[in-house]
Amino acid sequence: MPMEQREFTDEMRHVPSLDWIVTKLDYDYRDRIEKIWTALASASDVHPETKDRIDERMEAIARWLQRITTLARSRRSAHHGESDLRTSITHIGYEAVSAMSALDRNTFRRRTPFHLMESSRAELIWGAFLAIGALLTEVVPFVERVDPDIRMRMLATHAPPEPAAIRFRDENPGTQQQIPS
Repeated sequence: MPMEQREFTDEMRHVPSLDWIVTKLDYDYRDRIEKIWTALASASDVHPETKDRIDERMEAIARWLQRITTLARSRRSAHHGESDLRTSITHIGYEAVSAMSALDRNTFRRRTPFHLMESSRAELIWGAFLAIGALLTEVVPFVERVDPDIRMRMLATHAPPEPAAIRFRDENPGTQQQIPS
């Protein structure tokens, strides 16, 4: 019996497409993080306990973003610990989006072959992505103490730019390229 190859294993339907995860991370999550930092920067005085709780969640978000970067690159990234948490999260966010964009879209959602005895990298990335979403939801009540309108601002997100694959298809009508939905 021949060994399994990743290209021929089943797709994991519980993990969304790589393009969707990258777009959500790049345009939604990073936008929400920036709105939280903007709300905190505009506040004149923040209660120390509230600031500590917000910082705890933001540090956890930074660790999960670092985890996504590490999983996507299959090696530890050369992250230099910035002293400012805002700068650190921004930098790690760019690294995570860059690392995720470099992954192979054809094999991302594929199950890892059984003989490798490993869990799928896609499942681990998806779990870290969900943890970031949960932490962003968890931090909002603390930020509301500083800025009561933060929920409304977080709902108003900008639309992502048109994906390059759609532009390519429209500019080259003869191509038979599959566009993920």
